[in-house]
Amino acid sequence: MSLKSVQTYEVDANGILKPVDGLVFQTDGNGSTILGGSYSNIANTDQYSTISVNGSGVWIGPIEYYSSTTIVGGANNCVIDGMASLIGAGQNNTISGKTTAYYSPPSMPYFGTPYIHGSRSFIGGGTNNSIYTPKSVIVGGHNNTIKGNTLFNNSDPFNVPYISLLDTEYPTKQRAYYGDDMSIKGIICGPGYNGIIGGKSNCIDAIFSIIGGGFNNKIISEKSSAVYSDYTTPGNLSGQFNFIGAGENLLIRNSCYSAVLGGKNNSIDKGNSSVLVGGCCNLITGVESRFSLSRLPSDGNTLVGGCRNAIYGSYHQFIGGGANNLSSGVAGSAILGGYNNCSVSSETFGRDNDSVNAILGGSCNSISGGQNVILGGLCNKITSNCCSSIIGGNCNTIRSNCASIVGGFRNDVSHLGAVLIGDYTSRNKTSAGNHTLSLDFASGILLRSECVPLTHTSNGYSGQISFDKNYLYRHNGDYWTRTAMSTW
Repeated sequence: MSLKSVQTYEVDANGILKPVDGLVFQTDGNGSTILGGSYSNIANTDQYSTISVNGSGVWIGPIEYYSSTTIVGGANNCVIDGMASLIGAGQNNTISGKTTAYYSPPSMPYFGTPYIHGSRSFIGGGTNNSIYTPKSVIVGGHNNTIKGNTLFNNSDPFNVPYISLLDTEYPTKQRAYYGDDMSIKGIICGPGYNGIIGGKSNCIDAIFSIIGGGFNNKIISEKSSAVYSDYTTPGNLSGQFNFIGAGENLLIRNSCYSAVLGGKNNSIDKGNSSVLVGGCCNLITGVESRFSLSRLPSDGNTLVGGCRNAIYGSYHQFIGGGANNLSSGVAGSAILGGYNNCSVSSETFGRDNDSVNAILGGSCNSISGGQNVILGGLCNKITSNCCSSIIGGNCNTIRSNCASIVGGFRNDVSHLGAVLIGDYTSRNKTSAGNHTLSLDFASGILLRSECVPLTHTSNGYSGQISFDKNYLYRHNGDYWTRTAMSTW
């Protein structure tokens, strides 16, 4: 490259003409230009035009494809193999196309023109920001990175990926290959189309994703993902269309269409179409939990606030606040607040009918199975397969289907369709049989009525009971009968 310096001058306060740093123009016909700045401004491009305006210590090149690259200002900014890219200002910012794919097999002497993956990207300002993927944006902040290590399905670090220009079946597509056997591995899409608005030490290694700000937040795809394997639909794509708003140490990994909106130490891992909003140390994941070995996809789940709450496997689960709550493998279930509450599948890998559980507050309540409800209380447990409920109380247990316990302490139902209402004494109280109502109170059952029949022909219905201080009244379907109260 041939460079020419044009000396310029300025008039100081004393009217004396003094030389100043001049304009440096590229003169080899490629049209690259450096305007102003200092400290070894270099435009080392091989093709087409680049421009640096008032940059200090900037570097543009080498450009192996075509450029049209611009650095407007700042210090020590550089664009390497990043065609049609722009750095606006800031310091130590980089746009690089070091992740590339070639148009020819690597076994050939001439590799052909590389596909530059740091192209058409933008860094607005900030410091130490880097982009290594196409069509991506970092607006500002510090030490933010958009990188692209996940270009191809079945990627082999020892093989160079390349794409074919001679595709007669799909002439508008670009197929991706590996190795010398010319085996088709899909159509190259390439990670990119990402954006980081600001913040510090944020990182995206995915596609079509955004981080708004915050500190040390990450969107990561650990699979070789950004390839269209059947020419029409995404292949093994494990990280796309995700969003992190702000917060600290937030992570979305191997997930699609998911969002983490603030908080600290929150994660979505293998959880598609899921949302985690605020709180601390919360998790949505499709990997197995310590309570059930669920390896089901974790799709469409929502976790809002609280601390150390977790959703494992299955879909459409919800946790709203509280702490240490767990929903695992139970579709369509909800835990609304409370502490140490747990809803899990009754089978190792989850069952289709283990779904639609609800725990509304309380502490240390647990459900195993589906279509069960616990409304508050402490240490209540349902282990039936379906359709049982506990309303409040303490240390109550249901072991059968379609059963209920209303309040009390240490009540136990083990019969189908049984209902038990017990007191709060420490003795164990159990159900009487299938489809029974048991009222178990140590001090007896008190019934009150202010409306008693005036005569035996007063209005009533069969089985109706009423009483006053002298008589117990019962309607037999035709008329009232009564029994006198007495002592013994």
